[in-house]
Amino acid sequence: MKHRNGFVSNSSSSSFMLAVKGGEVTQERLLDLFGAEPGSFLYSFAKEIADFFSDVKSMKKIETFADLREQWDWLSEEELQERCQREIALLKDGWVMYSGYASDGSYDGAEIWICRNGINFEKEGELILECEGGY
Repeated sequence: MKHRNGFVSNSSSSSFMLAVKGGEVTQERLLDLFGAEPGSFLYSFAKEIADFFSDVKSMKKIETFADLREQWDWLSEEELQERCQREIALLKDGWVMYSGYASDGSYDGAEIWICRNGINFEKEGELILECEGGY
């Protein structure tokens, strides 16, 4: 008979990519790019989402092709070039990307929502936010 020791988790996670053109990622900048106005119906929710994504210390920063190569180290060079065409183009154009994950096992309501539902948002020329979610 087998015995399992330790913690067994039923939580899931979803990876995401955040790309910005110029400047730092801050809660204020994200709220501005989201178009969230103080006092609006969804402002507090947008603020929580912006707070989660502005915590770049917990994310992998991708500024160069070498960083991208490290992030996708299990891919061959050909597979990387094929699979990451958009990311390579963004790097060449001066964008900075961050990758990380959201978990529904956290105690952060916004993170749980992102993990379960995903989020795809783009403000042309300034911000790209992609997370599939849903498992």
